[in-house]
Amino acid sequence: MTSADAGFNENSLDTISATYAKEVVGLLTEQLTKVIEHRNSGILPYFKGELTLPRDNVIMLVDTLQAWGIWFQLLNVAEENTAMRRRRLAEK
Repeated sequence: MTSADAGFNENSLDTISATYAKEVVGLLTEQLTKVIEHRNSGILPYFKGELTLPRDNVIMLVDTLQAWGIWFQLLNVAEENTAMRRRRLAEK
């Protein structure tokens, strides 16, 4: 059975995938934020972009950059997961 047989067209697959990606990114961001709150809550305003990174606090700068690096890795995981899910839906 193909995606067309299952009632999916390209637009509906795109919509389903975009909605799913938004949910996954939201979940991963929420979980990472909880980890940051638990491990090093001082960087949270910098991580969220609410404050400008201090140039004179190297530790805060490094910790925030590491958190952003983890966040970008999680975004990549969400993107890969969404693409795989979309392919599976298209194959149905």
